[in-house]
Amino acid sequence: MSSKMMLMANSLTHVRPLTCATAAAAAAVYPSRLVAQPPDLIKWVKIEGGFVHKSIKIAQGDSFGLGLVASEDIPKGSDLIALPQHIPLKFDGSSSESENSHSALIKLAQHVPEELWAMKLGLKLLQERARKGSFWWPYISNLPETYSVPIFFPGEDIKNLQYAPLLYQVNKRCRFLLEFGKILKHELENLKPDDHPFSCQDVDSSALGWAMSAVSSRAFRLYGGKRPDGTRSNVPMMLPLIDMCNHSFDPNAEIVQEEANSDRNMLVKVFHCRCSVQCSCISRILLMLLSLPLLLFLFFLTGGCRKGDKAK
Repeated sequence: MSSKMMLMANSLTHVRPLTCATAAAAAAVYPSRLVAQPPDLIKWVKIEGGFVHKSIKIAQGDSFGLGLVASEDIPKGSDLIALPQHIPLKFDGSSSESENSHSALIKLAQHVPEELWAMKLGLKLLQERARKGSFWWPYISNLPETYSVPIFFPGEDIKNLQYAPLLYQVNKRCRFLLEFGKILKHELENLKPDDHPFSCQDVDSSALGWAMSAVSSRAFRLYGGKRPDGTRSNVPMMLPLIDMCNHSFDPNAEIVQEEANSDRNMLVKVFHCRCSVQCSCISRILLMLLSLPLLLFLFFLTGGCRKGDKAK
């Protein structure tokens, strides 16, 4: 494995350097968030019309890293979090938006194979991270600065994975990130500043890997707009605050998508599905189970599960 495949982070330096620690280093200490003192995410959700139960707090756990906890007992069936439809972050692949930077983003996304759907949403994530005054900055600034996933392992550690299908997929993604980084550089080098989807900031393979890892380990596939036949499309989305619930095979909360009768808007809610214990972590069911995508983007260690980084 070439040293180039290690994808050490040095991009988007005008916002904050991206550093991608090895899995061993990231397991020793919890990764910091993108900024030292990010905006209050719970407060932002409430300001934007969302609901957060008064007992829900963001806390650093001993075993699970940064996540959601209940500071007091919450009755079964209680709503914990509700997000109105404008809060989830999703990639709009249509050309209906007038911004030239959005058109450039769509053009870049056309180079991404469908199986790597997380990269398309990752492009949107990078665009909003680079955008000054982004609506989603309170959410993005709370994301981990590093991800302990296999695509960021040193070459020798990748070779030691000892599972051929996983090794193949990791190498495939590393090659894609390197090649896609070259494509981005070529496509963006002659764009006018107003047309640049990343506010004229450099986006290399490491930044792309960070974005793809963030999306792959946090995104949900929800209902999108209705098709002419009445069915709904499935759209990957990032759900601020909700995605801080820990993965668990024995969850104490469920996530549902509702359509409000009053305005036909979609609402994403988390509610308690069983009796809570005071100061317990809020967890959601681990849906993907033991699959290649899970192995690729959730690093397995026996010491616990940190949302967005690893699971046990």
